[in-house]
Amino acid sequence: MSRLTLSQAAWLALYPSVLALLLLAVPARFADLTADGAGASLLRPAGGAYAIALFGLEVLVLGWYVANTLLMAWRRWNDWVALYVSIGGMTWMALALPELDALTAADPRWAMPVVAAQWLGAAMPVLYVLFFPDGRFVPLRAAILVVIWPVTWAVTAALTPGSFGLLTMPAARLGFWMAWVTASLAAPLYRIRSAGPIVRQQTKWIVLGDFVVFGGIVLVLPARFIADGDLPFWLRSPVTLPLYIASLSALAFGFTMAILKNRLWDIDVVINRTLVYGATTAGIAIAFFGGIVVLQAILRPITSGSEVAVAISTLVSVALFQPLRERVQRTVDRRFYRSRYDAGRTLDAFSIRLRDEVDLDAVRADLIDAVRDTVQPTHASVWLRR
Repeated sequence: MSRLTLSQAAWLALYPSVLALLLLAVPARFADLTADGAGASLLRPAGGAYAIALFGLEVLVLGWYVANTLLMAWRRWNDWVALYVSIGGMTWMALALPELDALTAADPRWAMPVVAAQWLGAAMPVLYVLFFPDGRFVPLRAAILVVIWPVTWAVTAALTPGSFGLLTMPAARLGFWMAWVTASLAAPLYRIRSAGPIVRQQTKWIVLGDFVVFGGIVLVLPARFIADGDLPFWLRSPVTLPLYIASLSALAFGFTMAILKNRLWDIDVVINRTLVYGATTAGIAIAFFGGIVVLQAILRPITSGSEVAVAISTLVSVALFQPLRERVQRTVDRRFYRSRYDAGRTLDAFSIRLRDEVDLDAVRADLIDAVRDTVQPTHASVWLRR
């Protein structure tokens, strides 16, 4: 049986099943958000109009994924990679959205199909970044992860009982999954450097979507493990949960743009900013929460609460933002935009020489050298009127 036939059969079996499960969970999620007397939590941080707005956002993101994944399957039915991604998009919704967690809470009889859908939702994203968009593993040795990852994920799942939802799974399981996802992102970054122009542009769309979603996950993590009262307002669940839900839409958009290949716009600037600010945000978050943990341990004998530690950590994070952003910007430019980085350094060096140069012949020679190093034309000359 060919990969295409197997993918088509898997799509017909899995896609409608997971979609039906998600649609069945929508009323349960609405009832959970609007229930009277339920305590506040990450999945329902507030009630009233906020609950209605959050529910509307979740339904909107789910509808966005349904539309994009159906469009992929319809336009690329004879492309096994597109069908795999289409299935992965639906199972990703089962993992990332809180709808299925609400369904199992309302009716535990749905626990088995929910666990299966969420397990696939966690397993498939790690794999498709290894061979997307052309179905080839780059580098070739990455193919071994197709065997290693599902086995290790199954073993980890068996050793860490609990929910499989991204917002509710145990910390050990979540940490293991995020470590694998982070490691797997090396494959598309490698592909960007070695592939042809079309595949490179396709991969850039996926990297953009991955980093936006990863940023949303990192943003909502503090509210999972720290009480809202111990967090600054901008990191509390009523703020971070909608941002996390909205960030999920970026991945569907990136895959649709990459697969349909209609006008692969140059998104280098967008990706550059996403890499810089995503890495900066992650660094600030690590510094902030690491600072809280360290300062609480130091100040616990002196102060009874955590307000002082939070305040000091916040001030340090604010002070670190600009220096960290500039350092990350230089690193990203040097690592992923080497020609542009070298061109910038060449122009800077030329401007320094120009300030001290008075000989027109020397200026002309320096200018031609700078143009050749940055623009790399087939021919360059300068005409100076004396």
